[in-house]
Amino acid sequence: MPEPFATTVTVRSQIVPGEDLHTVTVTAGLLPGHTYDFSHIIKVAPNNPGLLISDASAGVVQTVGDSTITITLTNIPQTLPTTTTATGLVAIAGGGVTELDVHDVIVVSAAMSDITGFSNSFLETGVPIPEPASFALLGAGLAGLGLVRRRHG
Repeated sequence: MPEPFATTVTVRSQIVPGEDLHTVTVTAGLLPGHTYDFSHIIKVAPNNPGLLISDASAGVVQTVGDSTITITLTNIPQTLPTTTTATGLVAIAGGGVTELDVHDVIVVSAAMSDITGFSNSFLETGVPIPEPASFALLGAGLAGLGLVRRRHG
């Protein structure tokens, strides 16, 4: 990648299934007439086995020009549409995964372009599985209700 190069990853501390959008943004001085490859891996946190990455999107940061980005999910395999702006979220084949191997190809047009970077976004969906303490609390509550019913029944 050209210099200076910076990567920003945005996440939220509390997972909201169906609403948790995580974005990887890369900013750099991208040169006209060049092609850049960028690969990374996206994983769901192992302590949340009920969550899946269900959708993905990509886009270049530009207001002028026709530079493009193509995102390929190499372990699916699936390629999102080539775009000169941000795509809408596209469903991941198979209904969702816990890990994505992402490969971006950014083609900067030789003509006028003010591209300053690109981004990928990923949506987590699913139902988080409660930790064992929550199951124990639920079990104790149900057992208590059973005893109360037995005494009054």
